Amino acid sequence: MKPSVLNLSTINTSQAVPFTHLIPDISANKHFYKNGLSKLIPRLTLKVHTDIEKCFSLWDSFSPKESIFDEWDVRYSFYQGFKYQPRFYTIYEGRKALGVLPLWFNDGEKSFEIFGGWWPEGNSFFVTDEHLVDFFMATLPTPVNLWSLRKDQPLERLKVFGKVQVDPDLNYFKNIDGLSSIESLLKEYKKKDRHNLNADYQRMRGYGVRLEIVDSNKQVQLQVLEKMFDMNKKRFANTKDKSSFEKEEYRTAFRQIVKNTGTYDVKFFVAKIQKHIAAIDMIVTHNDTYYQFQGVNDTKRFNGIGNYMVYIELKDAIDNGYKMIDCLQEDHTWKHKYFDKVERFYFEKDK
Repeated sequence: MKPSVLNLSTINTSQAVPFTHLIPDISANKHFYKNGLSKLIPRLTLKVHTDIEKCFSLWDSFSPKESIFDEWDVRYSFYQGFKYQPRFYTIYEGRKALGVLPLWFNDGEKSFEIFGGWWPEGNSFFVTDEHLVDFFMATLPTPVNLWSLRKDQPLERLKVFGKVQVDPDLNYFKNIDGLSSIESLLKEYKKKDRHNLNADYQRMRGYGVRLEIVDSNKQVQLQVLEKMFDMNKKRFANTKDKSSFEKEEYRTAFRQIVKNTGTYDVKFFVAKIQKHIAAIDMIVTHNDTYYQFQGVNDTKRFNGIGNYMVYIELKDAIDNGYKMIDCLQEDHTWKHKYFDKVERFYFEKDK
């Protein structure tokens, strides 16, 4: 029997709504009244916040700030790009917030998503008690898509309320804690993959590759970013997968990621061969993690430039003492060769 609850897409939630109203104590809702929070329900209310300053305050209070995508400044960059209305569903006991589900409404897809949309990864629930996830799931607005949920989230609880599936795009990472050199890491790879990395690295050096690192001047970084946009759009122009940067919203978001540094840092690697830009990679660093955030290679003109950039960045991360490299989701035909992988999940609820 499905829970009998009110759909928050259809009611006015500008004021706090009692959970006894949202989830009445009837047989259809016995799931909620059997768990450890049943005695709390009469004291709980739900409120939806849309004011961006209040949303920041809630995010700042609940975010673990472990990942780059836990940082408000990154999520806010996507908000600045897309301008979708935030809807932060917040559970209160009196005036105390016990949990928040940070969403926005995607005007293009006509659905609710985690604040920041499809691009940010490794999402988690901001709750003081896992049981509160049930209350969020039951009263979610629909349709809703929660992308890239971490494996350590209460996925079994989610299955009661909607569809949970494995994301076909795995997250790729490499633990480099304790490694002293790139040579130490290369020993972990298969002989063929190790050979290809070394061979392409040496071949690009033979072509006279020049590597520029842009890590401080924001104006120059933004100029490099614009060039990366152009190369990326050209790279995917005649393929079935269009570049995300065809959309001005994504271009604006990435410009803001460069501008909003502080809790994280950004730098660009620009590889040049003769008169051509062979590759541009955007690196974001946060805590002890080195993120291969975005990039583009001119593989048609310079076969092997991709492996050259991988070699350079693996070496850079190790030499600078980072403990983890995260190259995000989507394999792009090469990540599985050099990185370990972990599953991500997504939750979907239509009505």
